[in-house]
Amino acid sequence: MSISVNDTSSTAFLPPSTTTAQGSSTLDKDQFLKLLVAQLKNQDPTQPQDPTAFIAQLAQFSSLEAQQNTNTKLDSMILSQASAGQANASTLLGKQVSYKNSSVALTDGQVVSAGAHLGAAAGKVTIDVSDANGKHIRTLQIGSQAAGDLTFTWDGADDNGQRAAAGSYKLQASAFDSSNQAVSIDLTGSGVVSGVTYDGTASRLTINNSSVNMSDVTSIQERKTTP
Repeated sequence: MSISVNDTSSTAFLPPSTTTAQGSSTLDKDQFLKLLVAQLKNQDPTQPQDPTAFIAQLAQFSSLEAQQNTNTKLDSMILSQASAGQANASTLLGKQVSYKNSSVALTDGQVVSAGAHLGAAAGKVTIDVSDANGKHIRTLQIGSQAAGDLTFTWDGADDNGQRAAAGSYKLQASAFDSSNQAVSIDLTGSGVVSGVTYDGTASRLTINNSSVNMSDVTSIQERKTTP
């Protein structure tokens, strides 16, 4: 049996490549410390490392460790705040709340009721209704209104009297006083909280089949019940 040792095409005897990156692309504090110790062990005794450079590396290591500890504490604080927010949101179940609102949900055969808050008396209040794609559906003329809270309804019909399809619709309000000067107006909604959902960063309330941000809630009352 003969064995050939002249096959230069074989890769079995090639040295390992040093161009391929190995290990992790990140450097934690333990790896940093190992590198620092290895550097000290292998330095040239006749040309020791500059003490100022060594101190600078120690300071860098200390800064890295402090930053990692800070990140750990921040993560814990964020988790605690999220848990507290979820617990607070759950206490609103069954409560009557008012909230900032610029949309309504229309269901078959139902009349939509919504509200607004006027910063001053207005001689003309207009509510524009559009669908989810921004297409104009209806213009509601509310007329003159006193300053404060007001309510209005939409029967679900468009400007031509045709019933709009069930779904979500956007509202936009404008108001002007007797001198045709703009008056501040904020659209509002109200209803009983029937559910709470979490999206990983914030809690959302389910009210009138709509999802409402906790940050949009303006007031909370006990649910009014009739004896």
